[in-house]
Amino acid sequence: MALPLLELLISLWGTNAKKKGTPIPELPEVEAITSVVARHCIGQTITMVDIVRQPANNAYFGGVSPLGTSIKRVYRRGKHVLMELSHDWTLPPYDKGAWINCHNAMTGYWDYEDDPWCFDYVEGPRDSSDHVRVRMGLSNGRVLRFHDARFFGRLTVVGN
Repeated sequence: MALPLLELLISLWGTNAKKKGTPIPELPEVEAITSVVARHCIGQTITMVDIVRQPANNAYFGGVSPLGTSIKRVYRRGKHVLMELSHDWTLPPYDKGAWINCHNAMTGYWDYEDDPWCFDYVEGPRDSSDHVRVRMGLSNGRVLRFHDARFFGRLTVVGN
C-alpha cells in the first residue's frame, strides 16, 4: 500500500535529482547512515524536534512534525533513509502509516551523540556543532542530529 508512494518519491527525487542539479550521495554512505540511525532509534519515541536552521525552501519537515511518534523501523530505499513511524496519527494521509523520508543529498548525514561510529572516514571524528540543522530528542534521553552543510538535504513526513 505504501510502496507506490515511496516509488513515486524515489522517482521524483532519486532519478530527477541529477537533472535538477541536486547532488546525490553514494549508496554505501546511505547504508552507513541508515545503520547508525537504525541501531539507536528503533523503538524510541520522538520527544523533541528542534529545527536549528530552516533553509529557504522549507526542506525540513515543511510544517508537519513527527513529535510524539515512535520509530518502528529504519531502512533504505535507493538513496532515501526511511523511518517508519507509529500508527497513532489521526489525520489523513498519515492515519494509515507515516514515514520520515530523508534524502541526504551531497552533504547531509545523521549522527547520534557519543556514538564512536559517527565520524568522517577521511577527516576523523566530526564536531557535533558544525552544520547541525535538525535535532530530534528520543525517549532514551539522547539526541539524533541531522547535519547538512549546504542545505541540499530534505526531511519530510510522508503518509499513505
